[in-house]
Amino acid sequence: MTDRDRERPSWREIDRRRDSGYRRERKERSGSGKGGARISKSELDRLFETGKIGEVVRKMESDMGLETPEEPSTRLGHVLKALRIEDDRKFAREAGSILKEFGPPPHEDFLLRVIEVSEEYYDVLDCANKLLEMAEENGKLDATRTIRGALMLADAKFMDPELSDLVSRLLRYA
Repeated sequence: MTDRDRERPSWREIDRRRDSGYRRERKERSGSGKGGARISKSELDRLFETGKIGEVVRKMESDMGLETPEEPSTRLGHVLKALRIEDDRKFAREAGSILKEFGPPPHEDFLLRVIEVSEEYYDVLDCANKLLEMAEENGKLDATRTIRGALMLADAKFMDPELSDLVSRLLRYA
C-alpha cells in the first residue's frame, strides 16, 4: 500500500460515517473561511421578498471584517448606510434627511441614486449641481452610462429649464 491509499478511508468507513452523521469535512470547510456562508436559492428568494437581504449582507460583511471604519455619525457613514437601502422610497426619504442635515456629499453613487429615484426637485437639483462641481474638478465622471440615463430621466421627469441646462452641461462630462 502507498501513502496515498492509507490516507483514504475505506468504503466501510465512509458508510459508517455517513450513517452516524459524521460531519468533519463540512466543519473543516466552514472553518477555513474559503466558501463563506452558503444560502440556498429558496432562502435567497425569501430574503429578497421580505427585504431582509441587506441584514444578511451586513452580517456577512461583519463576519468577514468588512465593516465601514467611519462612525455612523459622520456624513460618509450616513451615506454608506443609505446606499445599502434597497427600497427606492425608503432610500429617497433617508437621502432627503441626509441632504437636509449635511448637504450633498461628494459621493458619486449617492448623488446618482438620488437623481434617479428622488421625487423632490430641489434634492435632484442640489445633487446635479454637486455632480457638476465634481466633474469640473476631476474633468470627468466615473459611471458615464449610468449617469447619462439618470440625467436624461431626471430631465424628462421634472422638465425644468434650470435642470435641463445642468443636465446638458453634465452630459459633456459623461
